Amino acid sequence: MVFLRFFQQLVKVTGAENLKRMINNSAAHSKLVNDILNTFSRGNCRLFKRHVGKFIPWSVILLVISGKINIRDLVRYILTIGIPGEPDIQGFLHVDLCPYAFAVAIEVKTGDGVRSKKQKNYAKMLESMHVIYILARSVQDVTDKFTDINRS
Repeated sequence: MVFLRFFQQLVKVTGAENLKRMINNSAAHSKLVNDILNTFSRGNCRLFKRHVGKFIPWSVILLVISGKINIRDLVRYILTIGIPGEPDIQGFLHVDLCPYAFAVAIEVKTGDGVRSKKQKNYAKMLESMHVIYILARSVQDVTDKFTDINRS
């Protein structure tokens, strides 16, 4: 019942369609990140999920539910984690016949998601340092890039 009131307040503030879109986008994004990690993080490749973005701690949500904080004041409690523009996945790829591993960075986008200016700038910085940077909208995007690297 308490969570129901919280979500009713959240719907009032954000609008039902916006909230539904945010939840769906987040679920699709998390699924693709996990699919990429499960597909490639073994053998000669080690990938790690980076928790990057803006978050509201559960403790603050509980204060909203209990009525101690107005839901419209949530923006004051947003925490930023990671470096703005940092990709969702980072790791290392060892290619046969090469004595060292390459750094890998993967930015995951789903639906009609586009990279922010900070993400584009971060990607340019990584590419300037010869980091393998992949903008992935599917597991196949990562497969294609890794296949190209192994052919080189």
